[in-house]
Amino acid sequence: GAPRGSPRSPQLFVGPSYPMVVVSAPGKVLLAGGYLILDRPHTGTVLALDARFFSAVEMRPPAAATLPGEVEVSVASPQFGELRHYVYSSGPAGGDASLRPAAGTAAQPPNRYVEVPLLYAITAARALAAAAAPAGSEP
Repeated sequence: GAPRGSPRSPQLFVGPSYPMVVVSAPGKVLLAGGYLILDRPHTGTVLALDARFFSAVEMRPPAAATLPGEVEVSVASPQFGELRHYVYSSGPAGGDASLRPAAGTAAQPPNRYVEVPLLYAITAARALAAAAAPAGSEP
């Protein structure tokens, strides 16, 4: 593995079914401020840890129920024993982006700590892909 404290680049794993990107980031402990820091103008105090957070993204073909331009997202949270399924959609140039529960999923209360970062991350990723795509192609 990489030396301690060094940044780790995303790794591409091709599993038995679909390509997967796995990334990791250093862990943290929120000493003060808690999740209020997600809303401006709140501040907090954070302590970095040697432990790491891992996230995996598996690229699969969309289900027949999604419309062109929509992205299916499944979020597994083993620590909470939870699996959530969403559909991301946006208008031209990322405007009017939204994240909604996927059809046929069990009703769950909203979780803004999952949904807001997903909305921003997918919108940013799509904008970067569109900027890098050759003229006239779809990202």
